[in-house]
Amino acid sequence: KRQGLLATWHLHRDQMLMRALSILQEASFKRQHATVSSVQRHQQMLVCAKLMDKVNEWKLMKEEESRLAAELDHIRIEREAELERNRRQVEGKMRRAQKTQIETYQTKKSFQNQKEQEEKERRLAQLRETLDQQAKVDRQRVNFRENERLRKIDECNVERSRKEREKEENEERLEQLRMQVRGKLNVQSDPARITAQTHASNARIDPESEDCSTNVGDLFVLHTWKDKKIAGDSRVRVERALRQAGLHDTAYARSVLQNIPPPQPPRKDTISNVKFGYE
Repeated sequence: KRQGLLATWHLHRDQMLMRALSILQEASFKRQHATVSSVQRHQQMLVCAKLMDKVNEWKLMKEEESRLAAELDHIRIEREAELERNRRQVEGKMRRAQKTQIETYQTKKSFQNQKEQEEKERRLAQLRETLDQQAKVDRQRVNFRENERLRKIDECNVERSRKEREKEENEERLEQLRMQVRGKLNVQSDPARITAQTHASNARIDPESEDCSTNVGDLFVLHTWKDKKIAGDSRVRVERALRQAGLHDTAYARSVLQNIPPPQPPRKDTISNVKFGYE
């Protein structure tokens, strides 16, 4: 029994010690939790206080910002109103000055227009008087020219009548001469003789013909050069050779032709003093 009681006592004792230990641990944990909670609550209260201070500071700053913005708006509005008043005053002064200038200009313009109108009226009167005088002179000239024209027509008619009369008299005299010649000469009618060749033209075409019995000269006096004389000029032959070679419009051809002397020196009155671009 004693050992059973001791074992039971030891068991209950261990259980009681374990229960006490757990109660102590739980109490210690609760105390620690309570301490941590109080510290956290204190820190949270400090944070909240700081946040409240910042919020209050932000509210004050916003109120000051609103107050300053309102003051600036009020100052801006007053300044704009002042500028508008100044602008209106300046515009009023400018309008009054422009009105004065316009009135002065209109007065000067009216005076100038009146003066120009008077000058134009005076000039118009002078022109009308001049035109009237010129019209009188023109009528006199027209009458004089008409009289002169009629006189010249009469003179022309008289002259025409005289010429016709003289022509008729000449025709009569010529007819009398024809009658005299027809009676003395026995000339037959040959109309083909008008378009036929003459001895001189045959000699000019064929100098070896029978019609050319003597060494006759040219039928007409020539005031130019013949083709043989032109072809005898060395400049013409050189120009022809350059043209055949396709070099007649080059600087080389111009320089060559400039250096070729003519067959006879030109007269001094034919030398030009005009300088061209290629010379």
